[in-house]
Formats: sequence, C-alpha cells, structure tokens
Amino acid sequence: MKKKGVQVKTTEKETEGLASETEAVTPEDSAESMDSLRERLALSQSRAEELLKSSREACERVNQLETELRLAVESYRRLMVEQNPEVIPELISGQTVEEINRSLELSRKLVARVKQSLEKEAVLARVPLGQASRQKPDFSSLSAREKIKYAVGGTN
Repeated sequence: MKKKGVQVKTTEKETEGLASETEAVTPEDSAESMDSLRERLALSQSRAEELLKSSREACERVNQLETELRLAVESYRRLMVEQNPEVIPELISGQTVEEINRSLELSRKLVARVKQSLEKEAVLARVPLGQASRQKPDFSSLSAREKIKYAVGGTN
C-alpha cells in the first residue's frame, strides 16, 4: 500500500484485517477518520519542521563553539609562549589545551637537555686559572729592529 511517497508493506493477514475493518466503517466514520489523520499529519509535519529548525540552530551553535574553542586554544598557546621564553615557540603546538601542555613539557625537557649538554661542554673546555706559561717567546721571526723595540718595551 502506498500513501504520498511512504511505502507501507502489509501481509495477507493484515490485508484481510484491514478489509474487514473497512467494511464495518461507515462513510461518515471514514470522513472523520480522514480529518483526524490529516490533523495528525499536519501536527507531525509541524513537529518535523520544528525539529529540523532546532537541529540547524544546534549545528550553527556547535560551529560557533568550535570557532571559539580554536581561538581560545590559540590564545592559550600564545600565552604559554610568552610565559616560557626559554622554549622555542615553534615547538609549542596542538589543537587542544592538553596537546599544547604536552608539547610545552616536551619543549622544556629538550631545552633542559641542551642546557645540560652545553654545560658539560663548557666544563670540558675550561682552562684552569693560574700562572701563564713559562715558555720563552719565539723571536726567530722578528727582525733585528723589532727585537730591539720589544726589549726596550716599545710597540711594533
């Protein structure tokens, strides 16, 4: 059985039941029944339109909230970059606050490792303080005049 684009499948038993019901219904009853069905249909369509409108409004609100969230997360990232000048700004990234916090923590650890490595290199490269070397200066490359100037305390 088809009604206005809606397909309803019925079995033979249901068809027999419907046939017996329609035989017992008078024309006045069927007119009242049709009016009742039309009212129910109109109410259903009205409710469907309300739900559709509500759904559209909810989608718009979700889109608005997603935009606001993206802006808030980006603002949080900028704040973390400002508050942590020792880390490289490009290393702080993410789409959520949690992702930004994780990347910030990883950046801090990386900076700490680099600092530690540089400190180790500085310790190894340190020259102990103390007296100057006791080697005699090499005057072999100097001319006689330069040697005399050096001995008298003059400049080259």
